[in-house]
Amino acid sequence: MADYTSVSKLQKYAQDLTFTTTSQPTDTQVERFISDVSSEMELRMQAHGVDVPVTKEAALDYLDRICAAGVLARVYQSNGMDPEEVERRQTEFNTELERIEENPDIVRAESSQSVSPGYNRNADAARELSIERNTTQW
Repeated sequence: MADYTSVSKLQKYAQDLTFTTTSQPTDTQVERFISDVSSEMELRMQAHGVDVPVTKEAALDYLDRICAAGVLARVYQSNGMDPEEVERRQTEFNTELERIEENPDIVRAESSQSVSPGYNRNADAARELSIERNTTQW
């Protein structure tokens, strides 16, 4: 299992928070949140055919942002902070994971180029084969 964000990276998403051995939650608790959220992400991606851990460089920043949203929802909830902010972060986390579930090529390692919405690898390959076949017949 990989951790898709880190305590230090969370600072860019929540600059008002600092995690230390005495903060609430502590840096150790936040590391646990990161592991838990990363595990959930991997389970959901794996269920849609994505090999984990994801190593595709272009996908890692995206996964960092998704993981951070899930972790910050837990951080804010553990602090009893604004429930609307907890909900906003949790919704962002779920929405982005659903986007991956709908189009797993976004994070797949073998997908070396970005995949535009609506792209269908099998349909495009069949179309290319049909064109090739028609050219040969002429």
